[in-house]
Amino acid sequence: MTQPRIFAYPMIQEQDETIREVIQQNGKKLFDFIRNRVREQEDAEDIFQDVLFELTTAYRMMQPIEKMAAWLYRVARNKITDQYRKSALIVWKIRLCLEEMTMTISCFFTT
Repeated sequence: MTQPRIFAYPMIQEQDETIREVIQQNGKKLFDFIRNRVREQEDAEDIFQDVLFELTTAYRMMQPIEKMAAWLYRVARNKITDQYRKSALIVWKIRLCLEEMTMTISCFFTT
């Protein structure tokens, strides 16, 4: 018995077109916004890609986004904050390791 086919392709095409329009309208300003807030070009590119992934996911899951620009910048700010937190954790771990190394080295010279 043949099951009926569900054609979602036209809906996906429509979503893709909407996403393309959003990127065309907001992409440059959004990337500049991100780039002005992170040190490295590569980090800005990664964050920008993450924001676009979130946008695509939201559209595919049929989540309504009422104010597109505000939504994009909020997601970007959250991603930038995540990046700073991750960087701060790495710095903290490096400092901890250096302190432990310093204590170990000083033990050799004090005995």
